[in-house]
Amino acid sequence: MQFHSFKVRAIAFGVAGIAAVAAISAVLTLTSDRATVSADEREGATVVTYKNSKFVPNTITATAGEPLRIVVDNRDLIMHDIAVPTEGVKVNLGPNEEKVVTVTFDQPGEYAVICTLHANMTGEIMVE
Repeated sequence: MQFHSFKVRAIAFGVAGIAAVAAISAVLTLTSDRATVSADEREGATVVTYKNSKFVPNTITATAGEPLRIVVDNRDLIMHDIAVPTEGVKVNLGPNEEKVVTVTFDQPGEYAVICTLHANMTGEIMVE
């Protein structure tokens, strides 16, 4: 009878171990599945990285009348977006995804850049 009890526990432990490995594999698959921007798209662009729900850098400079290309690199494992409300720009980024955003400002000034999904994620674009 004791042997049977041990065998049942061993099987239960084995199933739990397989479930744990499957969960880890799912996370590893998610983090290794990276949608990226090409080197050509990246050249000459301003790179903004989202890491730990922060913009890095959180201040970008631009020139009025000239297109500003931003490569937004979401290194977090949660969904974010980048929005420039005054210019009608809003682009969603999935976990571990990069996208190129282009915006042209007609007038010099300070413009807010935000993640509408996370209130603490704010930055600014200084247009000269």
